[in-house]
Amino acid sequence: MVFPARCYPRLSVMAGLNPSRAMRDVWALLVVGALCGCEPAAEPAPRAAPAPRAAPARAARAAPASVPLAPSTAMRVLYRDAWHGAIQLLGVDVEHHLVFLRMEADEPKRVVIDTIDYEAGKRVDRWEASEGNATAAVQTYPVFRPMAGTFEQDLVRFAGVLRAAGPWHLRGRPLRPTVAVSRDGDHILYGGMPTDRSDGDWLYLADRNGQNPRRLDPGVRASYGPVFSPDGARVAWKGCVASPCGYALFVARVAGGGPERVSAVPESSAPVWSRDGRFVYAVGRTPKQGTCLFKVAVDPIRDAKPVRCAQAARDVEFVQDPAGRTAVFASARGATSAQTVDYTWLLLEDGQTLATHSAPRASGNGILSDSGLLVIPLQRGGVGAVDLVSGKSGAVADADGWFTGIETTKWIGDWVVLLRRTPAPDAFELCAIDARETSVGASR
Repeated sequence: MVFPARCYPRLSVMAGLNPSRAMRDVWALLVVGALCGCEPAAEPAPRAAPAPRAAPARAARAAPASVPLAPSTAMRVLYRDAWHGAIQLLGVDVEHHLVFLRMEADEPKRVVIDTIDYEAGKRVDRWEASEGNATAAVQTYPVFRPMAGTFEQDLVRFAGVLRAAGPWHLRGRPLRPTVAVSRDGDHILYGGMPTDRSDGDWLYLADRNGQNPRRLDPGVRASYGPVFSPDGARVAWKGCVASPCGYALFVARVAGGGPERVSAVPESSAPVWSRDGRFVYAVGRTPKQGTCLFKVAVDPIRDAKPVRCAQAARDVEFVQDPAGRTAVFASARGATSAQTVDYTWLLLEDGQTLATHSAPRASGNGILSDSGLLVIPLQRGGVGAVDLVSGKSGAVADADGWFTGIETTKWIGDWVVLLRRTPAPDAFELCAIDARETSVGASR
């Protein structure tokens, strides 16, 4: 398959590579083994990903101040439309070539979920809330509310959208309203307003029909970022038991028994699972080690083991590849308006460093492929791509628009689909970005 007509990117530069010594000699063999040993993706790719590149035998030199520009063919428009209000990329269903968008408008109040066929470049379904339900949902407390049917019917339908865009256990779903679904679809989790007039979500577990809900997190004041384990037997999330809230990591069995608190991960981030479901990963802050990525065994729950720590760092984030073998640990430094984000590519098995990279004016972590491609958001609306194996990087900047959706997109070969708000009033686009071609930085 070939993506439709190309977009018209405005292009700029990324930072230089600062490769780790771990990329040398023996690590070259280790990287090749780790990457080439990845299982093939089960879902079809419109463009097959090129074979993983072997790491260089010697550490690459730092890139020059001016990185070659990405080619114009690295970005293409898949779909154009207009909406006056907020737009959220819910996810991507690669098997059926679909993108799901949730959109809200304030005047008049509307809520719709559009399904876009990105191969055909057209909308194939619009699910719109009734006037009363839209009024109840727009700019109010962000819990799940029905669209046009009963609560149970619409919860099941919304969970079906999320399941089609999954799996989520390796990356989590940071967006609200809080809804999660087990991989087999047998259980649906949703956030509800507390009945004691406190702030935050309570978590309710329902069956596959959206019925028989029960609270999963009794004793927890507020819960966020729940994610099912790969087998659907457990749920992990971050929550707090008092106000002001100091977030902690919690794990509970779907079968019952109440939540277990992992006290060794203070100020926990929203967690994710390892591919085999034996561990939970979360970022936490400690007084001695700084901000760390922790690995927690869950059967039974044992003390957390730090995988990587950063002293005096802020905005520390973590993302793993779809195979769950490698990860990128990111931390920001410098003034927020002109910050630099440092990325460390590591093996999750033992935390060993594969490569490092620094990107000025990046705005957080992104999405990592099995072959070491990293797509990251940039300040002022752009998007960057780094080939962590070769050390090459490039960027597609956008002075007039804004890219979003990195947290919920999915790899399609070497491509990712992102949402772009354009300078035209209310206009938006779905664009496909070729991460490998962007990182190569060939001239136009």
